[in-house]
Amino acid sequence: MLVFVDNSSTHGIEMVALASNERKSEPKPAKSYRTIFETLKNEIMLGVIKPGDSLPEVEIAQRFGSSRAPVREALIHLFKDGFLRAADYKGYMVLDICMQELKDLFQVRLLVEPHAAEMAARNPGLFQQHLPEMESYVLQQTRPVTEDNILAHLGAEIGFHSTIAKLSGNGVLAGIVGDVAERLERYHLWLLKLGPSMKETVKWHSQILAEIRGGHPEGARKAMAGHIEAARTIWLERYFH
Repeated sequence: MLVFVDNSSTHGIEMVALASNERKSEPKPAKSYRTIFETLKNEIMLGVIKPGDSLPEVEIAQRFGSSRAPVREALIHLFKDGFLRAADYKGYMVLDICMQELKDLFQVRLLVEPHAAEMAARNPGLFQQHLPEMESYVLQQTRPVTEDNILAHLGAEIGFHSTIAKLSGNGVLAGIVGDVAERLERYHLWLLKLGPSMKETVKWHSQILAEIRGGHPEGARKAMAGHIEAARTIWLERYFH
């Protein structure tokens, strides 16, 4: 005699248990290289990770709960942006501030940013659409620098110059200004941590805005050149020497 056993209920329980186990075993979303990059970059700029410190891939991967691939990509980008140097047997190490690099960066700024301001002034209508954003950057810079707002000050400085470059209408030029701005970030932050007066910066930025808003290309070019030259003199003679 054949006996038929109904296993449907048992099978259903097993399927629920299996699905539950699968959910439990699902890996947590991996950290993207961008998240790792931004976190490490901020820690380097703020001095949490100091010049000379090594950044081993395995330890960083364990810290972020990720594989080594996004860590490696983040470190490569930090290396390309001038934050790290390759070190034998240690992967990468944090670079110290370099006077020659700072001089080179200011030289490039003087070559490209005055022309970006001049080109932006030739299209004051487009610039007008971004005026509230630009004014918000200047407003931030009127506030005293504190530990709580130091990154906001850094963002205002970079945002001001990068936006003008974008409004030049030349994507290549804007890309150069953006790359230089990224290389300058840790120098800007180092300077901001010294608590400098921002009066000169606010004065120059306000003048540049007025020239662009008024549609004065030559005035905008001269104002931007004067601003960068003045900043270079202050940085190299007063702080980085």
